[in-house]
Amino acid sequence: MNAEVRGTSWALSAQPQNVRAGRDRVLAQIRRWGHYVSEDTADTVRLLVSEILTNAVEHGGGDTVQISMAVRPGELYVRIEDASSTAPVRRSAAEDAEDGRGLFLLSTLANAWGAEPSKGGKAVWMTRSLPPRRPLLIDERHRTALDERIRAARPRPRLPISA
Repeated sequence: MNAEVRGTSWALSAQPQNVRAGRDRVLAQIRRWGHYVSEDTADTVRLLVSEILTNAVEHGGGDTVQISMAVRPGELYVRIEDASSTAPVRRSAAEDAEDGRGLFLLSTLANAWGAEPSKGGKAVWMTRSLPPRRPLLIDERHRTALDERIRAARPRPRLPISA
């Protein structure tokens, strides 16, 4: 695997209360790998992962779901597998409906998405653009010590000596 591509996967109990934990773990992992994520991008990633994960939990029919993710320069890939072999179907939701918009949101906000058969059912995946990795940050304690070393290493201006 390329050093610039990082990936991981984990199983999650298919319970509605675990959707939040799943989406938060995806976002935390992106940040742990050193990618800056603005609040707008974070909100979009949370929404997309929540939609796929909620569908897997509600309609997947199994005890667990498998979450896989990878980050490569400029892109996030998330894949969620469940036990159902039924492909997701986009629905039209009434204005006052509380559900039925997940695949519309996925189609609108993800760069790409799809569904495919998997070993135990199906997988729904999506990609989303990410900004480049952030520069290494130095905590304040180390920054102060570094600033002092830089000042000490600078050449001192020569003052003219008067006679």
